[in-house]
Amino acid sequence: PTPAIPMVRQKRMDRIMLTTGEKARNYMAGRGISLSPEQIVLGTAAYYAGDFLLKPVLHYLPRFAWQEASRCCEVCISGLGLKIGELAGPSVALNGLYEAGQWRP
Repeated sequence: PTPAIPMVRQKRMDRIMLTTGEKARNYMAGRGISLSPEQIVLGTAAYYAGDFLLKPVLHYLPRFAWQEASRCCEVCISGLGLKIGELAGPSVALNGLYEAGQWRP
């Protein structure tokens, strides 16, 4: 379990989450982008930060997402833990080859 976050750090995290959420929402809205994922998996930073990052994300998700989407969307930390960095590179490379029609699973 993550230790309690001092109030000063919590207020700073709240400000960061609000700013980031607003910037992401404005960027996507300005380009006509809409997402409605069933699951959002947070990677390496979330693995290290634990509840310090996950709790604010869960708290602010309803503010920046459509109500129905936020009810249906699960937010979690990757189960790959520290291995995510080792696996991300090959995954991106294979996806690029697949999209270019040069590789099939």
